[in-house]
Amino acid sequence: MLNLHFALAHGLLWPTLSGLSTRGWLLVLAALFVGGLVKGVVSIGVPLVAIPLLTGLLSVKQVVLLLSLPIILGNIPQALEGGKTGAALKSIALLVIGAVLGIALG
Repeated sequence: MLNLHFALAHGLLWPTLSGLSTRGWLLVLAALFVGGLVKGVVSIGVPLVAIPLLTGLLSVKQVVLLLSLPIILGNIPQALEGGKTGAALKSIALLVIGAVLGIALG
């Protein structure tokens, strides 16, 4: 079984984040807060605001990794709001299956 510490220590994002100072963490949190605030006001904005702010501390690849999960999790409630999620998923089922298979094989 893979050791969790080994996986985190050799990842792309965690070694950099664990080495940040308190000021660095506060800047990361502030950038995410400002991005979330803009998204709350105008419905878009986390990547548009947070990526330029965070690239002063992290590489672009690390910023994309850092933002991908919160963006996906934030969009799930929006996708479920309309009430026609099942019908939409049925219409794109083959694309979803193909994407999952392509990602797994790739």
